[in-house]
Formats: sequence, C-alpha cells, structure tokens
Amino acid sequence: MKMDEMALLHAVFDTISDGILLVDREDRVIFSNRRFGELWRIPAEVVSSDDDRLLLGFISDQLLYPEAFIARVNELYQDPISESFDEIAFKDGRFFERSSKPLLIDGSWQGRIWSFRDVSSERQGKVLFSAVADLSPDIISLISTEGNLTFNSRAGERIHGYDPEKIIGKNAFDLIHPDERPDVEAVMSRLLASDDSLARVRYRYRNKDQTYSWMEATAVNLLKNPLVRSLVVISREIGQQKELEDSLNQALKLRDDFISITSHELKTPLTSIKLQLQMLLRSSDVPTGGTGAKHQNIDNLLDQVNALQRLIDDLLSVTRIRTGKLDIDRQREDLGQLILTHLRSYESLFREAQCELSVDVSAETYVSCDRYRIEQVLHNLYTNAMKYSPGCRVEIHLTKVDGSAVFSVIDHGPGVPGDKQESIFKLFERGAHTPSIRGLGIGLFISRTIIEEHHGFLALENTPGSGATFKVILPLA
Repeated sequence: MKMDEMALLHAVFDTISDGILLVDREDRVIFSNRRFGELWRIPAEVVSSDDDRLLLGFISDQLLYPEAFIARVNELYQDPISESFDEIAFKDGRFFERSSKPLLIDGSWQGRIWSFRDVSSERQGKVLFSAVADLSPDIISLISTEGNLTFNSRAGERIHGYDPEKIIGKNAFDLIHPDERPDVEAVMSRLLASDDSLARVRYRYRNKDQTYSWMEATAVNLLKNPLVRSLVVISREIGQQKELEDSLNQALKLRDDFISITSHELKTPLTSIKLQLQMLLRSSDVPTGGTGAKHQNIDNLLDQVNALQRLIDDLLSVTRIRTGKLDIDRQREDLGQLILTHLRSYESLFREAQCELSVDVSAETYVSCDRYRIEQVLHNLYTNAMKYSPGCRVEIHLTKVDGSAVFSVIDHGPGVPGDKQESIFKLFERGAHTPSIRGLGIGLFISRTIIEEHHGFLALENTPGSGATFKVILPLA
C-alpha cells in the first residue's frame, strides 16, 4: 500500500513544472520529483543518495553566491516553522525562484518542503526592459494594483531626484499633490476596471527636495500580460509647457474680457445713435416715401449701425461660448414662420448680390428654441451664401424628417475647398481669404455651437466647384 502511495506521489509531482524537494528533520532527502533533478542538473545517483548535505555541495558549485545560499539554508533549519521566498543567481546566468515551507504532519514539524522555479527568461526580459527603459528621456514605471512602484527608470532620478532602487515599494499616489490625487486615483480606478485600457492624466509630483514638478502620464493596464503583470506608466515633465499654456489661457482670458467689456460699452452709444437716426427718419425734415437723398443716407447709416450691432453681438457670443456662459432661452416656436419672417429683411440684400432666391419652407414645423439665437444662425448662413456665391441661385428649404426639422441653405457657387470643410467651423477660420470677402471667421463657429446647445447639428454637404449645402438639424418640439 505504501509503495502504491509513493508511486502515486511521484506520478503527481512529476507533472509539476517546479522542482520539488522534501527533507526530513535530520536533513535527509525523503522525496524529489523529476523536475528538481532536471533544473539543478544533478546526476541520478546524487539525488538518490538521500544526503541533503551532498546535494548542497553539488548545488553550491553552480551558484554565483554560494555562501549566501548556504547561510540562508542553515538559517531556515534553525527556525523550522519559518517560510521563505528569494531568488538564486547561477554562474551560467540562470535565475531560480526559491521558496520553502515547514513540513507539518498533524501539527508537528517533520521537515521542510523546497520548491524551485526557473525564471531565467523572465529575469532576462526584465533586465532587457530595464536597460531599454533607462535609455528613455521619459520616466517608465511599473505600478502594482495597490499603487506601489515595482520599477522606475533612471529618468525618475534626473527629474525627481529619487534613486530608482530606493523608491521601489513606495506608493506612487503618496507623491502626487493633494489637489490632483483624487483625479489621478479616479483615472487609475477606471484603468483597473478594463484590461488593456489606456488613460492620460496630468498632476504635480513631489520631488526629493519637496518641490513639485508638473507631469503628464500615459498609463496602460497590462496586469493580465504574463510578462508584465503591472500598470505601465510613461510620464514626462511638462513644466515649461504648462507655463506656456497658463500664459496663453491668461492672454485669452484678457482678450475675452476686453472684447466683452468693449462690446458692452459700445452697445449703449450704438443704441442711442440708432434711435436718433430712426427719429430723424420720422421728422418733417426728411421726405417721406424713401425716395429722397437724405432718406437714403439715413437708411445707409442705419444699415451700418445694424451691421456693427450684429458684429458686437457675435463677439459677445464668442466670449460667452469660451467661458461657458452662452444662455439659451427655449420657447416653442414655429421654425417655418420664423425663417420666413426673418428672410424678409434679407430679400433686398440677396437682390443686391444678384442671387436668385428659391424658398420651400414647411409650415407648422415646431421646435423648442431660443428665437434670438436661431436668428443669429440664419443671419450667418444667409450672409455666407451671399458673400461666397454672388450671382448664383440660393435655395432655402425646411422639411421634417424622422422627428427632426431639417433646414438647408443651398448655394450654387464654388463650394468650400476640401482642406477647409471642417476647419471653417473653428474660431477665426474662413473658407476663403480674399480682399473682396470680409469677415472674422466667427459666424459658423457661433452657429454650430448654438445648434449643438439646442441638441441639434450643423453640417456641411459640399462639392467643390458645385456649391455648398449647410444643413441644420433640430429635434421637433
């Protein structure tokens, strides 16, 4: 029966990839599996001798640090119930992981179980990884699920002052500025929740001299990769970049503040000028009927004042968009009626631009919208069609499609160049830069933002040389 049990034990342990050695309390070998002899390259007669000390002598000859190996064995034999885990370096470049536990039978110590695993290829991979990582100007770090550093490349010493060996085991989050730590921890939590996911984050990192450096990190979850089993973080210092960004943001804020204050200051005198001109039109000194020279001059002045007011409104809209303060006051409106009413004031302008106007607008197309903001969009689309396709036919359509109102302004001009079809919706971008066409390049930026704030979309359908279609899609009320 005992032979059967021993045969079964051998059969089971011979399937294990680790080398297993059992030694009794008198240092005699009572069992070893086949893998143990293969790993240590020990002749069968030495293994079968059952002499642990003979084995130790054969093993020691192969090791890079045999004294440390023997000292650790003796230390464990003096403390029978202790456990151990360490790494063994060989003269030929191999590396083994060594672990041991007490052999307990019915709670009584009867010897020790040793296990050995060849991690040479893994260790060589780590050495190669370390050598390559140390060549990078960026810091390359490996971080455990608990946030502890298991590797930090040499760039960390250059940037932060920490010795790469001494920082191992420290919690990376403890060195992040308290103001950014919650954001970084939230990003890492999302990263841990998804394998192979990628995340980017900015934060201040405490240096050895207790100052802070602004860093930008890209992290990837490689916990399930058997060769890595860590979060890999690549971080770089962005102090100068951050200063430039802060300076630029401050300059933009000052510009927006200047535009906002100036626009508000201009609105009051413009309103007064417009009121005086309107009163002058109604006075007895100006011929009625709109045929006299004075009447025409005042009309021209009113047109210029109105254009200046619209420019000021657009500049104010830009600053409100940039600061997140663009107010939308939605009301139920008949979009078709709004388009037709607003279009009447532009009919003369289309005639001056020699644009034949075709209008097909569905009645009773109700949407929830801010009337003033939608009129801003209509103005920008109408004036663009006149500016960029003078002498060409312009079509205006409004239909209902699948629960949405679809409003289109179609010109038959040259269209938008291919490299401009998306950029024209950006701030201060224009479809063409010619002296005859004026504009700041803010109309389409404002218009798209307004439509998006209405949960809609403004798109361009364009064929260069055959005209452009600007299509507004808004959900029906």
